[in-house]
Amino acid sequence: MPFALRSRAQSAQTLRLRAFLDHLVNKLMRPLTVLTGFVMGTCVSIAVSLLFVLIVFAIIGDDFPRVQYEFEPLIKSLGIFTAMTAVSAGSFYTQLIRHPSRHAAQVGLLLGLLGTGWYYWP
Repeated sequence: MPFALRSRAQSAQTLRLRAFLDHLVNKLMRPLTVLTGFVMGTCVSIAVSLLFVLIVFAIIGDDFPRVQYEFEPLIKSLGIFTAMTAVSAGSFYTQLIRHPSRHAAQVGLLLGLLGTGWYYWP
């Protein structure tokens, strides 16, 4: 391929890539959307980790009676972080599609974060 044609093809690819990245940054990934995604990912990882701990406790619960006292707080924590995962996922989705209810979803997420912090604060 001659150099002139190759450079035009590369510049067309560069323009398409630049347009895609501009669309991604300007339309989809606004700062609040990114922060909401961080919160959602954190809540998902905590909820999954607590679920795995619950499974391990269910398996070894008969051999270690001391673990049985941890079931109730573990289930409460799993419920809290599962609810926070649902709230943050809804908030993240409404931010992505710029739904009119995204502000209410963000308020719900903020209240959920405050409630979770209040519950765990010593």
